[in-house]
Amino acid sequence: LSRYMAFCGVLSIGGYVLASLGLPLLGMLGCGVCGFAVGVLWPGTFSAAAAALPAGGTAMYAFLALAGDLGCASGPAAAGAVADASGGNLQPAMAFSVVFPVMLLVGIWLYRRTAERG
Repeated sequence: LSRYMAFCGVLSIGGYVLASLGLPLLGMLGCGVCGFAVGVLWPGTFSAAAAALPAGGTAMYAFLALAGDLGCASGPAAAGAVADASGGNLQPAMAFSVVFPVMLLVGIWLYRRTAERG
C-alpha cells in the first residue's frame, strides 16, 4: 500500500506541475490526474494506520479525522493566499501546492523507515 500511495503522490506532483503551466488543456489534464491520484490517499492512510496500530481504537481515528480536517482547511487556504498574493493568478498557487504531495512522500518515507527498524 505504501508503494502505491507513494506512486500516487508522485502522480499528484505531476498533476500540480501540469496545472501550473498556464496551458488550459494541460491544466485540465493536470487537475484530472491529481484528482485521480489523491483518491487512494485518505482511505490508504486509514488502512495503514489500522495496520500499524491495531489497538489504536477510536482515539486514533479521532486524531486522523482532526488531522484531515486541519489539512482540508489549511491547504486550500494556503494556496488561496498564494493566489491572492499573486494578484489572483492560480498558476503560482498550483506550483506552491506541490508542497503537499512532497510532504506526503516524506511521511511515507518516514513511515517505511520506522516500520523497517521496528
